[in-house]
Amino acid sequence: EDGIIRLAFFAPKDNTANVLGIEAKYRDQSQWFSTIPSAISSSNNFIQARLATENPQVNRNVKIAITASEPIEAFSFVVLGRGNVVNAGTIKNPINRKQEFLIPTTRDMSPRARVVVSYTRPDGELISDALDFEVEGVLSNTVQLSMDKYQAFPGDTVDIEMRAKPNSFIGILAIDKSVRSLQSGHDVTRSDLVNELKTYNAGRDPAFYPWVETIKNKQGSLYWHTGARSSVDVFADSGLIIFTNGYLTRNPETIQDLNKGENRTIGRPILPPGASTVRPDQGPGVAYETGTRPPLEGPYAFSRLPRPVDDLPKIFLRNDLPKTWLFTNATTNSEGNALLTVPVPDLTNTTWVVSGFAINQLDGMGVSAGFPELALFQPFYVLANLPYSVRVGETLAVEMVVFNYLSKEISAEVTLENPNGSEFEFGSPNPNAVEEDPTFIELYRTKRITIRPNGRAPVSFLITP
Repeated sequence: EDGIIRLAFFAPKDNTANVLGIEAKYRDQSQWFSTIPSAISSSNNFIQARLATENPQVNRNVKIAITASEPIEAFSFVVLGRGNVVNAGTIKNPINRKQEFLIPTTRDMSPRARVVVSYTRPDGELISDALDFEVEGVLSNTVQLSMDKYQAFPGDTVDIEMRAKPNSFIGILAIDKSVRSLQSGHDVTRSDLVNELKTYNAGRDPAFYPWVETIKNKQGSLYWHTGARSSVDVFADSGLIIFTNGYLTRNPETIQDLNKGENRTIGRPILPPGASTVRPDQGPGVAYETGTRPPLEGPYAFSRLPRPVDDLPKIFLRNDLPKTWLFTNATTNSEGNALLTVPVPDLTNTTWVVSGFAINQLDGMGVSAGFPELALFQPFYVLANLPYSVRVGETLAVEMVVFNYLSKEISAEVTLENPNGSEFEFGSPNPNAVEEDPTFIELYRTKRITIRPNGRAPVSFLITP
């Protein structure tokens, strides 16, 4: 169904085989996969851990299958999660060369756990293997947000209902939808928490092709195998330090690197291709920047021209983004419910997106899976554009724009009032005008305009403070 063929291959116990090559043929096409190097052991004996449970979950048991290349008397296991040793034990008298055992999964094993299995041979060699698997249920706390209305007029009130674990602190954020479309990273998401927890692991994260993600958590799958070739690499890649009087097999390539003194990396980063470097006696090149001279000056004129200042992509950002509507918090009661009643902003024709997270000492942290939206719609309104300040006696035009989002044409009257007639005078003073009656006071002035459907119409009034 998913277009992937799963093949189980049991490598023969042959110490002359060094690599495994896989070639796929379909009709007249042929494709070679990357070769897989063989594991290394002084006695040519190995142990393998496999996942025998589909979709492991928190607070349930996960089954691990162990297969050894020789009969063993006992083996030990260590379970790692979030950088800590979660579980450990020794199982004696396994059934022949195969054994299955159960491990109870805890929250500390999510989102990813690692199992290291090992046994000691009679000659003192330590044989080991490691397996990584993902555990579902990383977030035991959940947040559900809902509103009593999803469309409102400016100035109304809206009730935001919140559901989480009892006695949880809930953080609420509501911003304009256009802001979220312009740039992400405003909310705490589930992927942010999972990626943060994965950084707690002290071992090396395995890297595979993206399509391998589709076969994860399948029974018997080795999709997260650490890929260590020797016992030393198993413990080193798992972030473990082992104290033993036995001996561990080391990868020959690692031994060669340890004894090789030329061109070693000594704490300097690997530079990107095309970077200017200076070759030292040891290690990678050292980055440096050449001295930039103006053109036609110096012996190295035009050897390195500076980058044009306008050689950048043109990005046009909005500068009239509205402010944040909500940045507040609430606490759930003993039943896990909370209610927040807030006024709707006065911004018209704006969609607000509400998100949140919850946290308490017992259940940990959780984030909202869905983001409810509140649309503000005003079919007919006027927007005034007033200056920040004005001088007394200075004539200015008060500009207004009337918006009509109805399906029909509207004729409207726009009135600008002058309370008590003492704030300003309509029009501009005329020095050649004949002195008017001082008792005449103009309290308002009205203009009639016509606004087309789904359109706007400007209007202005000339006043003198």
